[in-house]
Amino acid sequence: MVPVSPLSRRQRDVLAALVCEFIASGLPAGSRTLSRHYGLGISSASVRTTMSDLEEMGLVFQPHTSAGRLPTDLGIRVFVDVLMAVRRLSGSERETIEHAFEDVKSPGDLWHRTVHLLSDLTQHAAVVRSPRADSLVLRQLSFVPLSGGDVLAVLVGQGGITQSRILHVRVDLSPSRLERIHNYLNELVPGRTLIEARHVLAQEASESRRTVDRFMTEALELGRCALDATADEPEIVVHGQARLVHSPAFANIDRLRQLVELLDDQERLVGLLDATLTASGPIVLIGAEHPLTELASCSMISARYDHGPSARGSICVIGPRSMDYARVLPLVEYMAEYLSSSVIPPRDEGRGDRATG
Repeated sequence: MVPVSPLSRRQRDVLAALVCEFIASGLPAGSRTLSRHYGLGISSASVRTTMSDLEEMGLVFQPHTSAGRLPTDLGIRVFVDVLMAVRRLSGSERETIEHAFEDVKSPGDLWHRTVHLLSDLTQHAAVVRSPRADSLVLRQLSFVPLSGGDVLAVLVGQGGITQSRILHVRVDLSPSRLERIHNYLNELVPGRTLIEARHVLAQEASESRRTVDRFMTEALELGRCALDATADEPEIVVHGQARLVHSPAFANIDRLRQLVELLDDQERLVGLLDATLTASGPIVLIGAEHPLTELASCSMISARYDHGPSARGSICVIGPRSMDYARVLPLVEYMAEYLSSSVIPPRDEGRGDRATG
């Protein structure tokens, strides 16, 4: 990035005014518009000279000879990193976010509410990436007997993430036997990630086969089925793709089609948000800063949220380069913080898996 220190006060003011006008209209701006509307205290001729200097620095460009100027990706980067005053969330915005999650019924419900709310508040497309189940640190594994010989396996992770699965067992397990199984497995599972717990149970199963311990074999098989029934891949939820159609930045139909196809590609979206999982704060990517060509006309603001020490998910907003960064950035950051502090209710799904015994 071009250091900001070489920029004079006048150059900073003109660049900030040009980016603000671009955010407001999405169109090129001339020197007269900036001089009249942004209180720069200099003539339009001086603004025009200053914009020529900024163009030489690679911070602005002129799309057509007779047109005004637009900020480059680098110009917007300087604005976001140095010149922009981030707006604080209002009390009503905080209340809207908190109220939206008052009666969440399941993780899936939480993810869908998150993207709908974030898209509604920003008027851009929103994406949420759930934590990978195999990164969850388990706190407890328990079983509840159901009718017909089925068993409900409940996995409770640190941070409140709870998953449940119905297992079809081949033998009747009394409540007292399930209690013994529960106690035995909870000497092995707590404090381990899903991957670690699977490995430990596999080792114990190998040992139980050598000792021909029927109870251990039965307990470990039930535990294995419960852990294997948990999907590892993160869930991706997208909302607000239609909002992209209304932005002048996506007037090019081919470019819009490529972007919509990207938002429908679960695997690529997972990769898109991977970098966010290790970041200490929000990430702002502007235009061609991102390697995906489909995002060359977009900006993306993303942030990580945490559930427990290792379970991490992320949220992001994707919109035109002219998005209101000062407003969108604190919204994404606050929602990530709110998700980190929230308790996720149990899953509302139940997939049957067969356990032997």
